[in-house]
Amino acid sequence: MNKDYSEHVSALFSWYDANRRDLPWRSDRDPYKSWISEVMLQQTRVSTVIPYFNRFVQTYPDIPTLAVANPDSVYKSWEGLGYYSRARNLIAGSRYIVENHGGVFPRRKNEILCIPGIGPYIAAAILSMAFGDPEPSVDGNLIRVISRLHALSGPADSGVTRKHITSLAREMISDKRPGDFNEAMMDVGATICTPKSPSCETCPFQSLCLAARDGNWERYPGPKKSSSVPSVSLTICAVILDGRVLIRKRPETGLLAGLYEFFSFPGHLSEAEALRAVFSSITLSNKTTALVEALPKAQHRFSHLIWDMQGYRVVLEKNRTGAPVCFSLSDADAETGCFHTPVDARKLAFPTALRVYTEAVLGLKHDVKE
Repeated sequence: MNKDYSEHVSALFSWYDANRRDLPWRSDRDPYKSWISEVMLQQTRVSTVIPYFNRFVQTYPDIPTLAVANPDSVYKSWEGLGYYSRARNLIAGSRYIVENHGGVFPRRKNEILCIPGIGPYIAAAILSMAFGDPEPSVDGNLIRVISRLHALSGPADSGVTRKHITSLAREMISDKRPGDFNEAMMDVGATICTPKSPSCETCPFQSLCLAARDGNWERYPGPKKSSSVPSVSLTICAVILDGRVLIRKRPETGLLAGLYEFFSFPGHLSEAEALRAVFSSITLSNKTTALVEALPKAQHRFSHLIWDMQGYRVVLEKNRTGAPVCFSLSDADAETGCFHTPVDARKLAFPTALRVYTEAVLGLKHDVKE
């Protein structure tokens, strides 16, 4: 720590020791638990993460257990948190650690950065919290706090800004309590120095902060570069036969890889168009009628894409002779598409993007609202 920041750090720790949040991953400096918590906390509120973290580490208490876990089971444990690539990276990372480090979390920074899904931020968090290394964890909270401390107006998402903030944080971080420093800065950013309504009067940095002194905190950091997010229209079709629901598994690569879904088709289709699309994907052995019921519209925003969805429940019925309806799927869906009872379907991991439809069709309730 640079001596010029001793007053800042002293004020920070005095506040933190009196106000630190009691979070389950802070009671154990196990690098595995630090890793799990930091991955879960990306793009997700702390209050949401707590029950997921507790269940996850109870089910997968260590790296070797996670490494041999069935991915579908891990995804089901993750259901509701969103951003499923995080769960895939945890599986890949645990397998990498088993294969390359005997199941023991590596100690050195260069080794940690080789683990799938771990970048500079998570590596710094683990090194500081689990191993006591003075590595600053630079995220949005820390960028905001330090930008206001020094009245830095650079855009929050600028590489130049991040590099500058990282340099300042490296000068500030405590050599004796680096993990506490990172957690304290996170807590200040999350609970006091918030983006829109900071509580400057209760901030440990109040007398040291240039933005607070000038009363213009809203200027720092500078605004992010605006960018438009493309929207994709989809029609979701929950096809039902004899009380069972047609579900397929998404490819193992790409968006929402390895998760389960109802059949979907590009565009916003009318009932007649949706029915034709369903029958183009399913070959039936005899004439079949279908009842089509509109489901609620829904929209889901990914980081790079918006799904604008409408949906239908399509119930296939037996013909007048009472003969059973036999079917076959198109080649593209034959391997992963299957009819499931609602009870069995609820055991599968569906993306949060389809929450409206899993609730309407399967009665599947998610724990959180994003």
